[in-house]
Amino acid sequence: MSEKPADGESTKKIDDAECKHTVLALKESEERFNVLYEESPLPTFTWRQKGDDFEFIHCNKAAMEISSGEASKYIGKTANELYGDRSYILRDFQQCFAEKKVIKREVLSRHFMPQKIIEASFLFIPPEFVLVLIQDVTERKQDEQAMREASTRLELCVNASNIGLWDWNLSDDSFHFSPVWKSQIGYADDEITDKIDEWLNRVHPDDLKPTLDKELAFLEHPEGKCEIEFRLRHKDGSYRWIYTHADVLLDAAGKPERMLGCHIDITELKRVQEQLKASEEKYRSLVDNLPLGITLIGPEMMILTLNNNMKRKFPEIDVSKQPICYRSFFNPPRDTVCPDCPVIKTFRNGKVYETIQNASSGNDMAYVRLISSPIKDHEGKVTAVIQVVEDITERMVAEAYIQDLSHQILN
Repeated sequence: MSEKPADGESTKKIDDAECKHTVLALKESEERFNVLYEESPLPTFTWRQKGDDFEFIHCNKAAMEISSGEASKYIGKTANELYGDRSYILRDFQQCFAEKKVIKREVLSRHFMPQKIIEASFLFIPPEFVLVLIQDVTERKQDEQAMREASTRLELCVNASNIGLWDWNLSDDSFHFSPVWKSQIGYADDEITDKIDEWLNRVHPDDLKPTLDKELAFLEHPEGKCEIEFRLRHKDGSYRWIYTHADVLLDAAGKPERMLGCHIDITELKRVQEQLKASEEKYRSLVDNLPLGITLIGPEMMILTLNNNMKRKFPEIDVSKQPICYRSFFNPPRDTVCPDCPVIKTFRNGKVYETIQNASSGNDMAYVRLISSPIKDHEGKVTAVIQVVEDITERMVAEAYIQDLSHQILN
């Protein structure tokens, strides 16, 4: 019968087995780490503590590729040697090592990836290492800068054009009013909150319901344009005319989730329009009550407008159909323009012309004096002609009678 091993010997064998197993597991772990380290798509640089400094000792394949092989020539250099003029980088190493936490930094690379903006992540690895993982964020930073510049330009344009912006988040019913929106009605940015009541309580009572109806109808059927004019109370108590143009953003299901719009103060435009309307009414009253016939004629000799004098003489003419003048003013109608037509001449060279025309029909004698004047656009092109018609039949008859009487006396 064999002898039993002593308890001490059994324990030693167990400890040796466990030790071998632990060493093997550690070796496998290190191999896995090395594989992950070398094959990682993130460029990774290994630094080892060296007093208060850190020495660059290794980098993975991705680091060699991204630096075009240049990274290896810096092996053995310390952080202080490479970044002596940028002490904050050395402080990042020291903080990461001391606090055992990840430190992130965006920096312009001068060694491993010259002139590239990189995001560096400092990662502590016991007992004495710091891994630095980097990402090239140059394009992202350039895109962010371009977006900031575009946003700044847009803000400057919006502010310069005095356009107020508003944003209605339909999911939580929250609002945002831009500083220009608030300044349009006399308030500073901090004097008005981002609540719907700020708008509701200032819309003119006569405009509130129709304005809300239009906005809600557009939300139900967001097609075409949502354009509304209404009055909004100013801080001084007056009402400003506002033009708003709104649109909606739809969610994945095609339902409105936000409504965005702009405010443009059109008070001055409304004032000018009212003045123009009053002026046009005065002009229309004057033209309609003149003892002269006045006709507005378009480029194709169509009748655009008649004053009351002409309407009384030609009640059958419907200007909405834009009839041709030489077919409408004569009985029977003419097929061509009148000989020596002053309107045609005015269209050709933009000058004022006058002529006397025999408008007799049958036994009815009639003479008219025609004066044509141009209406021009901003480029000087004649767009229409005003023709003034004066009935001079009595004058012509009187002149003929005087001439006939003079002839009889002399003879």
